[in-house]
Amino acid sequence: MSSLNSSSDVAKTTITATTAQRRLMRDLRDLTQNPVEGINAAPVSADNIFQWNAILDGPEDSLFEDANFVLTLKFPQDYPNHPPDVKFVTKVFHPNICKNSFLKFNKNINFFFL
Repeated sequence: MSSLNSSSDVAKTTITATTAQRRLMRDLRDLTQNPVEGINAAPVSADNIFQWNAILDGPEDSLFEDANFVLTLKFPQDYPNHPPDVKFVTKVFHPNICKNSFLKFNKNINFFFL
């Protein structure tokens, strides 16, 4: 019986990962066809849709206006049901950025990449 459960778990994980891959491919296509000013993002390699690099321009009329921020994003196998791990490669001081450079999310707020 335990082998049946593990087979079922593997099937669910595969279906979930496939769903996440389709969603990420759609997000990439949308971002390519309709670029957002100040945001450049893409998978690190064609072999792994789950790891992305991004560059964000600092918002106008802010302390960060002339800055560029490099980030890494690691999407979970069950994306978009769970948010990606977002890490700032560029050093930045901000109350929502942890000391280890990871973005902090409020558990009460839903986060979706796009």
